[in-house]
Amino acid sequence: MAKCSSGFAGKMINNIGKGTTRYVVTDPSDVPMNPKPGTLRYGVTMVPGKVWITFKRDMKIKLERTVIVGSFVTIDGRGASFHTANGGCLLLPQGCFPFSRFLYFLSF
Repeated sequence: MAKCSSGFAGKMINNIGKGTTRYVVTDPSDVPMNPKPGTLRYGVTMVPGKVWITFKRDMKIKLERTVIVGSFVTIDGRGASFHTANGGCLLLPQGCFPFSRFLYFLSF
């Protein structure tokens, strides 16, 4: 993992910046109306403030619906392969993207 990073999650040393929450995706399931802790949807939509999201292991995330990614969210897929499936996607201000393993680092 990189030791210094910058992006919308803020300036960081060892991937931790002031006011940044580290969140690890451990569960590939998706329940849009009631996101569970450990899921990607929970990390993107329920964790307040600046969030740095990583993945515990390789996984296929079965998104039931689109996940809207707000500001100050960094999704760091380095070290794990993750895919989205079932037609859901991550909606960014610029459009909708289904992500695959070739994506390693995003900052929104």
